[in-house]
Amino acid sequence: SDAPFGFIAIANNIEPLIQSFQSLGKQSGGTGGALKALAGSLVGPGGLLLGISLVSSAVTVAVQKYGSLGKAIDALFGNYTKLDAQVLKSAKSYDKFNESLRTTQDIADQEEAGTRGQIVRVQALSSIVGDQTRSYNERNSALRTLAEINKTHFGDLRIEEGLVKNLEERVKAYTKSIIDSAKAKGFEAEIGKTAVQLREQENLLEALRAKREQITKEPFKIVGLAATRSNIGEIQAANNAYEKQDEVVKNLKKVLADFETQLKSLTGAQNQEKIAADASAEAARLKLEAEKAADKQRQRNIQSAKEAQEAEDRLNKILEIQRKLRNAPTAVALDPIQGRISQIADANEKAIVSTAQLDKRLKQAFQFDVTAPTFNFAALEANAKATTLAGE
Repeated sequence: SDAPFGFIAIANNIEPLIQSFQSLGKQSGGTGGALKALAGSLVGPGGLLLGISLVSSAVTVAVQKYGSLGKAIDALFGNYTKLDAQVLKSAKSYDKFNESLRTTQDIADQEEAGTRGQIVRVQALSSIVGDQTRSYNERNSALRTLAEINKTHFGDLRIEEGLVKNLEERVKAYTKSIIDSAKAKGFEAEIGKTAVQLREQENLLEALRAKREQITKEPFKIVGLAATRSNIGEIQAANNAYEKQDEVVKNLKKVLADFETQLKSLTGAQNQEKIAADASAEAARLKLEAEKAADKQRQRNIQSAKEAQEAEDRLNKILEIQRKLRNAPTAVALDPIQGRISQIADANEKAIVSTAQLDKRLKQAFQFDVTAPTFNFAALEANAKATTLAGE
């Protein structure tokens, strides 16, 4: 799609052109005469420059001979028109454009090669992040650097949350992304350069069209036995110049269309990659949220299970109490026992009263304390005998 087009390269024409000058010079009296003879073959009767593919080479040789472009033009053509100057300018511009023009494959290869440094850096950082033998700080620092390089591909990764498992796929996606981006920029540059050249050549084509129309409308005579127009040579020259320039314009349009097709394809691919990257990042975010929600639910489940166990334990205790209550004696069975306890309590109360009265009487009569830790029965006996003898 990028076949050579336009003017023949200068380097391929200088040698044969010089040989032609040498041959022509013998017939024209020196190099200057040869240049003028060549100019006569290039310039039509109306002063229109023809043979555009040879102009650049002719001018190059003339500049080498006469030392400057102005002197070379004068030597070749003498006084030249504004259109002549435009033809020369466009011819030189087109030669220079062709020398620097890159094919679509050249653009792809060169731009991809230019991304090698970026790719190697990202791969090195990725290796650090994935190296479990390195410290947390080293791995996390490398991961932060990756996020600074490209937030879309690496900004959502976290070592703490275990979201670096798909880092290798992220690196591959980023690598393709920067290569496609570099290629797109390369095609953008070539499109801009080609568009500028196309505009210049289209301007020349329009000028040649106007010149052809002017010559066609100029007054003429019918001459010769064939009854041809007197300016038929000028018309043919103008047609030839226009057709050749039209081919140049068509070729430029084809190259431009090829570049634009490549750029559109890359742009579409980049857009799809961005969509995929965004979707992947969103999926990772949702997955993280789901994992956090699941963890919270697990914690709630654990707490609920603990509370359920505690509730079950309380229920079992209540049931045990109820069971014991069901097995306790009834009121009928307890009545005799309760009556006996009441009798004992009454007897005990009477005994306490009786003991208190006895204690009082003993204290009054014999100074005897029934509540003392030990009883002095000998003293009690002596007091009793004394009391008896006294008639009490």
